[in-house]
Amino acid sequence: MADVLNRYPGGFMSESSNGSIANLAQSIQREVTEIKQLETRERVGRFLDAARDEEDVIQRYRLIESLFRRLQTGYKCDITMRTHDQVQKQLDTTLLRGMIPVDDSRYNSSYSTTIRRRACTAETREAIHQTLQDWTTNLESEKIYWMNGMAGTGKTTIAYSFCEWLEETNRLGASFFCSRISATCRSLSQIIPTIAYQLAQFSPAFRSKLCAVLNNNPDAGKLNVVQQFEKLINGPMLAASDAIPDSIVIVIDALDECDDNYSVRLLLDLLLKFTEQLPLKFFVSSRPEPVIRERMMSQGGAARSIVYLHDIEASIVEEDIKKYLTEALHPMHPPPSTKHIELLAKRSRNLFIYAATVVRYIYPEDVRVDSNTRLKSMLKAISDPTTIAENKYEDLDRLYTTVLSAVFHARLDRWEKQQMERVLWIVVCAREPTTVATIASLANLSEDQYDINSARIVS
Repeated sequence: MADVLNRYPGGFMSESSNGSIANLAQSIQREVTEIKQLETRERVGRFLDAARDEEDVIQRYRLIESLFRRLQTGYKCDITMRTHDQVQKQLDTTLLRGMIPVDDSRYNSSYSTTIRRRACTAETREAIHQTLQDWTTNLESEKIYWMNGMAGTGKTTIAYSFCEWLEETNRLGASFFCSRISATCRSLSQIIPTIAYQLAQFSPAFRSKLCAVLNNNPDAGKLNVVQQFEKLINGPMLAASDAIPDSIVIVIDALDECDDNYSVRLLLDLLLKFTEQLPLKFFVSSRPEPVIRERMMSQGGAARSIVYLHDIEASIVEEDIKKYLTEALHPMHPPPSTKHIELLAKRSRNLFIYAATVVRYIYPEDVRVDSNTRLKSMLKAISDPTTIAENKYEDLDRLYTTVLSAVFHARLDRWEKQQMERVLWIVVCAREPTTVATIASLANLSEDQYDINSARIVS
C-alpha cells in the first residue's frame, strides 16, 4: 500500500493535502521497512532477542494501523474537498458564461485573424510604445489614457502591440476591440460583461467577489450600462482591491465603432467618475468623434492622458511606414527597391491604411497575382506630381481608383462590368462580413458566374 501511494502521490490528492498524505505514506513505508529488517535477522540473533523483537513488531503494526486510519480519514476529507472544489468551479464557470462575454472582442481572438488584425512591424511606433509602457508602470500617472487619431493612423495596430506587451508582463486585465463589422463587437452593452469575465480569469480574488454578485443576480450582465458597471466591475473590484497587483490595464479599442452613442457617453462618464478609486487603469482608443472628444476633454472626473496620433511628426511616421512596406513586400521576387519604397511611403502621407492597402493590392496573401506588374502600375499612378492632392484622403481615393481601374479594364463586356458593380455595392453596403455565396445570391449570379467574378474581385 505504501509503495502504491509513493508511486502515485498526485493522482489521489489535492494540492492542499499532498504534503500531509505523502508524509503518512512515508511513515508507513518506514515502519514496513523496519519490520522486514527484523524478520530477516539471522536465526541466532532472533532467538536471543525474540521477546524484545516480538514487542517491537507489535508496536510497529499498531503504529501502521493508526497511520492507515489517519490516511483513510485524510482521503475521505480530500475527496470531499476535491468534489466541492470541482462543483464550485463548474458553478462559477456557468455564472460567468451567463454574462455572455464576447470572445471575439479579445485582442488576439480567432476573429482577429479573420479580419487581419495584427501588431506593429518591429521597430516601428517605438516612441508611442515607450510612452504607453511608461504610463503603465508609473504608479502616479493618470488612470485613463485616450489615444485618438483620424482614420488610418494605426490606432488598432498600436493597441494590439500594447496588449501583447501587457500580457507578456502580466498586466493585461482585459481587452475589448470594437468592430463595426461585427454585431457583437460593436455592441456597447457587451463591453462591461466581457471585461468583467476576462478580469475574473485574470484575478481569482476578483472572480470570487464577482461570482458572489452573480450568484445573487445571475442576470446582472443584461442590465443597463450604469448597473453593469456598478455590479460587475466597481463593487467586486473594490472588495478585492487588496489582492489586485499594481499597473493592471483594461484596453478598449475603437470605441467610436460602437453602435450606441448614448451608451458610449454613459460609459465614459462612468470611467471618469469611478476610475480614480479602482486599482485599474483604462486605455481607450478612438477617432476624435464629438461624443467621445467632448467627454474626454471635459474638466471633471479622473485625470487622463491624451495623445493625438495624427499630430505625430510626419518624418517619424514616414520612417515607420517605410519599415512596414519593406517587411511586407520583401517576399516579392525581386523585392521593391529602396527608391520605390520611399516613393510609396511618401505618398502614404502618415496614413498606415494607405500603406496597408498598397500592400494588399500589390502582394495579397490569399491569391496569386503578378505582383511586379501591380507594383509598376501603382508607381506609375502615384509618380505624376499633378495627381498629388491637398487632402491626403484624396490620395487614398485615388489609390482605390487605381485598384478598381485594374479590375474594370476595357476587355470586359458591359454586362460583366454591371455584375461586378452590383457585387461591389453589396460589399460596400454590408454591415458584416459576407460569404461569396451570399453575395452571389444577392447579386443574382449563377454558381459558375460567381466563381469567376469573385476570384476576379478578390484578386
